[in-house]
Formats: sequence, C-alpha cells, structure tokens
Amino acid sequence: DDIAQELKAIVGDGKVMTGLAVREQHAKDESYHGDADGLFPPQAVVFPSNTEEVAAVVKICNAASIPIVASGACTSLEGHLAALKGGINLNFR
Repeated sequence: DDIAQELKAIVGDGKVMTGLAVREQHAKDESYHGDADGLFPPQAVVFPSNTEEVAAVVKICNAASIPIVASGACTSLEGHLAALKGGINLNFR
C-alpha cells in the first residue's frame, strides 16, 4: 500500500507493522470494551523515534484523511485504543 511505503520512508521498514498480531495487540487495553464489543485493530502500527517523525506521519495521515490513535504501554482503562474508524496507531513507547 502506498501509505505504508510513505510511512516506512519516514520511520524505517521495521517501525511500520501491519501483521494481525501486532495490530490486535494495539487494539486491546485493560478496559472491558474489547471483551464486550470486539477488537477494532488499526490498519498499521507505527513506532516513531522523534518529534520530526511524528510530525511527518501526522502530515501524511491528515492529507489522506487517515485516523490516528495514539498509544504507549496499551494499559488504558478507557478503551481509547479501539480504532473504530480504522487508521493507524502511533506508539510512543
């Protein structure tokens, strides 16, 4: 996919994950939502290394109207990790 290639050009090949296991890991947190409503994984998980990479990823996603879900340790109690409208997960861990 073109967007995935653009993201890889920014953060590097090994920092854009599209495998189901990684995407599901970033869709589940400590809230009850995943158990009650099912998982809503993102289409990709991106691991930026610095502010410049974050800004570049956000710019690409904004231009393509791709939603962004931010995460860290994936321990949310509120269910905010669910990518209800698809998009990418930006992991700041």
